[in-house]
Amino acid sequence: MQEAISFGTWLRKQRRALDLSQKALAEQVGCAEVTLRRIETDRLKPSKELANILLENIGIPDSERPTWISFARGVSGFPFPANVSDKRNTNLPSSITTFIGREKEQADVTRLIAKYRLVTFTGAGCIGKSRLAMRVGEQIARDYPGGVWLVELAPIVDPLLIPQTTALTLGIREDPNRPVIELLCDTLREKRILLLLDNCEHVLDACAQLIDALLETCPQLKILVTSREPLNITGEAIYRVPSLTLPDPQQILDTFGNYESIRLFEERAQLIQLDFSLTVDNIASIAEICQRLDGIPLAIELAAAKVAAFTPGQIAKQLQDSFTLLAHGSRTALPRHQTLRASIDWSWSLLSESEQRLLLQLSVFAGGWTLEAAHAVCDGDVLTLLNFLVSKSLIVMNQRTGTLRYSFHETIRQYAREKLMGAGGGEAIRDKHLAYFMKLVEQAEPELYRAHQIFWFKKLEDELDNFRKALEWALATDVAAGLRILAIPWRFWQRRKYFQELRDWLRKLLERYPEPDLLRAQALVAYCVYIMRSGDFLEARKAAEQGLHLARSVAHRQTEALGLLYLGALFHDEYIQESRPFLEQSLALYRVLDDKNGQAAALYWLGWKQGRQDSEDSKPLLLESLQLYREVGNLIGIADCLEELAIQAIWAGDFASARLWLEEARKIYHDLGNQSDEAGIVNGLGNVAYGQGNYQKARAYFEESLALYGRPSVWWSIYANVGLAYMDLRQGDIPKARAGFAEVIQRAYKENYIDVLLWATDGIASLLVDQKQFEFAIRLVAWVDSMREKLGNSRPFIEQTFYERDVAALLTKLDEADFAQFSEEGRAMTLDQAVALALWPSEVR
Repeated sequence: MQEAISFGTWLRKQRRALDLSQKALAEQVGCAEVTLRRIETDRLKPSKELANILLENIGIPDSERPTWISFARGVSGFPFPANVSDKRNTNLPSSITTFIGREKEQADVTRLIAKYRLVTFTGAGCIGKSRLAMRVGEQIARDYPGGVWLVELAPIVDPLLIPQTTALTLGIREDPNRPVIELLCDTLREKRILLLLDNCEHVLDACAQLIDALLETCPQLKILVTSREPLNITGEAIYRVPSLTLPDPQQILDTFGNYESIRLFEERAQLIQLDFSLTVDNIASIAEICQRLDGIPLAIELAAAKVAAFTPGQIAKQLQDSFTLLAHGSRTALPRHQTLRASIDWSWSLLSESEQRLLLQLSVFAGGWTLEAAHAVCDGDVLTLLNFLVSKSLIVMNQRTGTLRYSFHETIRQYAREKLMGAGGGEAIRDKHLAYFMKLVEQAEPELYRAHQIFWFKKLEDELDNFRKALEWALATDVAAGLRILAIPWRFWQRRKYFQELRDWLRKLLERYPEPDLLRAQALVAYCVYIMRSGDFLEARKAAEQGLHLARSVAHRQTEALGLLYLGALFHDEYIQESRPFLEQSLALYRVLDDKNGQAAALYWLGWKQGRQDSEDSKPLLLESLQLYREVGNLIGIADCLEELAIQAIWAGDFASARLWLEEARKIYHDLGNQSDEAGIVNGLGNVAYGQGNYQKARAYFEESLALYGRPSVWWSIYANVGLAYMDLRQGDIPKARAGFAEVIQRAYKENYIDVLLWATDGIASLLVDQKQFEFAIRLVAWVDSMREKLGNSRPFIEQTFYERDVAALLTKLDEADFAQFSEEGRAMTLDQAVALALWPSEVR
């Protein structure tokens, strides 16, 4: 007697057999996920309509559905006689492990096979072609009365055995008097069958001949093929199987389960270690593992199998330079699928000698390459061989950025690199790689402040990983080349804000290059630029002075002018008058050199410095700089001037002008692909909305700014954070506002950025007034006032009204003597004391 079963239990089993999550099935049938959860736990009976939709999605035939609806509604028991049989006319193997993700790919292929009679899955080894094809076969099996039949071709070495293997799979007996292909055609002529020919890449010609003959004579036959390269026959629809979706390591833990690669790792790891789960501590390492393995399912499964012996962090570390960790796969798998290396060895063995040589040479690139770069670094008929390697799924072609680029899966690159090092000759190819990228920056430098700078910035951005590889080699073999890569296109590196990395590279290179020549002078000035942007002004000034001295000793006036420019830019707000002589000397020298870009830069910095004291005096300088930048077509210079004009307009309360300047600057930064600078502009638009009293719009801008910065650790994001804290304050969320201001003050104090620290401290003072903690509030107000007077730094216009309101409230709530005493105490506080007071008391309701 069969054990009684509820509809909810049965439904849950059927859903899991179909490898559907509750969320996925709920979306398919159009109900809430919580509704489906209640049905599966027998806390809710589905309506007749919902039961019918559920049963349709589960696969219950129309003729049997009334009985099943009665069961679902609780009217009758489990319908044993009408039970659906899952037995199919197929030899597809039952899946031992769950099939993760690939919903879009499954839908895409289902549509393709409905439209075309031949669909070929292509992609790199272990990308999941076979598993996806079999999954699709399972899903559409009911459409093929003649069955879905898998023909395994991987073990076949002799191409002549392909027809016999197919016939054997279909149960067709051979006739010694007739060709096997003829027997196959006659048998399948009237049948509606789906054939799945798996792993055809090593016997392509024989497969193409068989498939062509079958399709020509069997009108109801459809064929799915998996291969690392297409068959290239008439009527073939090619579907390139992508890697599993990969996470951004910066995202929060809750979203990681949405990524197929992460889900696959977790589930396969749980087969080895039952209590394995995603945690805050291991998720970054798991994301790195999946990224390094390019989302290749087999590679991820092999890595997940190591959790019994290694932590995810240890696995990620060992994957950086070695395949040895990914050994010992399933004993029952094909030998070439037991390890990742064995799978790539299989692909390697199918290449010609010239293809192998090019693959080895291309492994010197990191992050991809252009055809131009490949021609410069590699030997042979590069274009033809590249196309061959693309067709064999060993190289990926990408044109999303508007420029045709090629790249490896990282696993293929590491394999080829190991082969190259083992074969010798790696030094020569790295020399050519370094030489090419040094010439590229020399070619790019004059274009970085001209009309085509958008193209050149994006071109250099595409090559970041290659520059890093080139610098590694330069540090070991050719320090001068490394200095040229970093010092010549300093405008590019400055805008991309990789300051700590640049600082480290230049420091190491300068230590190995003592020559007192022009190159060292240029490198020292560039070093100053990068250090200044990371906040170390003392070291930056030392580098600028050394670079200026060297530039004068070798009589290179261009570098001398740049050294003067950045010496002037280095001074803090409290030393603005000391900066002016350096900037004026730089401007004069650039005028002698007739360098409009240099003149514009000097005028910009003069305007920037003057704006911290008197925006009216600074505006003519900035407008003159803007005009010069427009004359030479320097988009970055134009955007910088527009942004500074807007900032000063916001502080003066001219929101209409500020918005126009900001919108033009935003478009420029967006076109340049400079997301960090665009984030700063969006933050400015938030301040405009704040100044106009539109707090909801301001909040949206500040949040968008943070999203554009991409990482909360980016220094400039602090301005968006202080804006959000003000929004919380003005909209009455006091605890959140206090936490936001406290975080900003701590960061600004640590990095010695006084302007934003003062702005956030003003916010704390205003909050304390609202909370009736008047003694603390007046001390902070007085301290901020004294600091602004000392620095010549005016209060932002958008806060002036609130400031005046707060001071009026304090004058009302405190008698004259107390007000004077607390004000005097506040003005006498040190920076440390003021910060401590702003962060205390800890409880403000």
